[in-house]
Amino acid sequence: MGRFKIFLNRSHYYFALISDSGYTLLTSNPYNSEYDCRNGINLLKQSALIDSNFVRNKSDENRHFFELKGMNGAIIAKSDLYSSISGLENSIASVKRNILFSYVTHD
Repeated sequence: MGRFKIFLNRSHYYFALISDSGYTLLTSNPYNSEYDCRNGINLLKQSALIDSNFVRNKSDENRHFFELKGMNGAIIAKSDLYSSISGLENSIASVKRNILFSYVTHD
């Protein structure tokens, strides 16, 4: 079971999904309030159940990453960069495993 860590950076709230091993699986876009950030977590929990919401991309440096879309089509969160497709797919699988039973903490 992973955890969502809510943190404040400058004037915006963010959340990160952290695996049991301490690895950051994804980080959210900015939110103006903690309330909105918590709503983003709930939206992410619903959206991550649908594989087509995971948009697989390549960076300019030819590294792989994914963005997770909400039910409204807006990007909710983004992964780190991966050197291989298998690393990317393993991370997506980990998000799906950790998402439902993750709890929320603060930084």
